[in-house]
Amino acid sequence: MNQPSVATIGFFDGVHIGHRFLIDRLNRIAGQKGLPSMIITFPVHPRKILHDAYVPQLLTTFEEKMQHLAETEPDVLYPLEFTHTMSQLSAEAFIKQILIDQLKVNTLLIGYDHRFGKGRTEGFDDYAVYGKKYGMEVVQADAYTFEGMQISSSYIRGLLRQGDIRQANKLLTYRYRLEGTVVGGRQIGRSIGFPTANIQPGDKEKILPAIGVCAVYVWIDGIRYKGMLNIGYSPTVSTDYRLTVEVHLIDFEQDIYGKPVILEFVDYIRSELKYNSLDELKQQLILDRENAIKKLTLDSHP
Repeated sequence: MNQPSVATIGFFDGVHIGHRFLIDRLNRIAGQKGLPSMIITFPVHPRKILHDAYVPQLLTTFEEKMQHLAETEPDVLYPLEFTHTMSQLSAEAFIKQILIDQLKVNTLLIGYDHRFGKGRTEGFDDYAVYGKKYGMEVVQADAYTFEGMQISSSYIRGLLRQGDIRQANKLLTYRYRLEGTVVGGRQIGRSIGFPTANIQPGDKEKILPAIGVCAVYVWIDGIRYKGMLNIGYSPTVSTDYRLTVEVHLIDFEQDIYGKPVILEFVDYIRSELKYNSLDELKQQLILDRENAIKKLTLDSHP
């Protein structure tokens, strides 16, 4: 950055409704000051840089996150590479060397619970002192609550793991999605009239929603189809206890092996169960398909 800006900084996983509240204030402050607004975020989770074996469980890939952040219309969207050297900086050194000297931040908007610097032991009062020392104003954002609850990325991850997809989508402001590729499967579903596409998720760092059956939209070659998806171990037909992601596309008969797909989660239908026979499983799948169609027809999310 060659000119002063009003900035905020964070990992912003999911770019949820709380993040958008913060960024809205960022843009308003920047407008009042006549300065560009800037969002500073990290391409890779800082903990992954510090611990090679750490595998984050994320709501968005970096590309998805950048797309959602761009929708909030900051003047500058700045991906800051987090390094081991940066992790050793104190909060004061980070403010001076990175935010002021490198990025020319004039005003820093801090999330109500955000902490940075080695050890993450200091907070807003400390940042305000350091900012004043070097000529940067530090502003603390108000805590954002939705229906009486403070919203965080970890809270939304918990909703997805519990199967509360509708509430998670409401807080994300968009449908949770997974991208993947269609790979070969057992083809047992075809034998009972419910052919499924076995999906290999494209990013192991994105979380899977709760095990069970979900109503989903499936995007293939830019066209959206209705589907019902099962995340689980298929206990009725398998004993290898291997987690799979399989989707039955409703009123769809094309060969899509090897195709990339995007899954958009709409609602949770039921948990995974073991049935006594394939016929019993088929009868349940008929009910599941009717339920999925109903949920997708009633879905009002953009």
